[in-house]
Amino acid sequence: MTICIAAICIVDKIRKGIVFSADRLMSSYSHKFEGNSPKYKKIDGRAVLMGAGETQLLDEILNDDFLDGFSDKSTEEIAQSIESKIKKIIQKRIESEILVKHGLNITSYISKSKELSQSLIDDIEDEKDKIMDYLDLEFILAGVDKDGKPRLFTITKTACYPHSTQTVAIIGSGTSFSNIELAREYRNEGIWLCEALLKVYKAKRLAENELHVGQKTDIGLIYASDDLLNGLSSIAIIEDFDDGLKELLEEELKEIKEKESKGLVKISEKLNNIFYNPANIQPQEEQSNKN
Repeated sequence: MTICIAAICIVDKIRKGIVFSADRLMSSYSHKFEGNSPKYKKIDGRAVLMGAGETQLLDEILNDDFLDGFSDKSTEEIAQSIESKIKKIIQKRIESEILVKHGLNITSYISKSKELSQSLIDDIEDEKDKIMDYLDLEFILAGVDKDGKPRLFTITKTACYPHSTQTVAIIGSGTSFSNIELAREYRNEGIWLCEALLKVYKAKRLAENELHVGQKTDIGLIYASDDLLNGLSSIAIIEDFDDGLKELLEEELKEIKEKESKGLVKISEKLNNIFYNPANIQPQEEQSNKN
């Protein structure tokens, strides 16, 4: 019951980054509400973890101390640690909701499996399947590694998927609406930051057509720090954009509707001037060549 989006983009001439966005809708059983805090967690200043699913489970992951101390780990290693944590949470739930009433835990259930009746095993496995079907939990991990390259992972209740050939990751109930805007960008490695910001923001706004996606929007950027590029220790910079940028993006979307009706789709100079884009420097370079 949410939307989380991440898209790799070109930040400047020497580095790529990841634009990320999420709503703030929280859900617990039959209750839904817009939270006051972003639905993502910064990990040691070098990665961002966004989650979709049951609020209690998300809190158990996003607010856990185990996410600290990953500064020397790769994005893949962080993803694997999160995957392991999810498995432990699932095991804990299976123990508390199923196995305890039979006087078992995960370890004893495995060790005594040959001693248990087949009908009891079948009942336990059926209940486990129901828990897995009901369990709603997904994550996107967006990080920068020490080579300066951005990396994306989707982590579910059953597996961890690297986006080795895709530059976009989307999770949550609003995915089908966001895909309307981002479907063509899944393998586009040449999208510039200002365009990525606009597309990701529009994709999030489209997701709001789904009943269980919140109206509040968080949007940010993670990219390799100058320190990393200069061989120093700091890996990444994570920026959280304020309402001023969101207002600008909202204005831009309205202008684009008019431009599309005329067959023109061009990002405004105002947005271009805030973020690096080849369109800004091309006229000057051409002018220099002429001189």
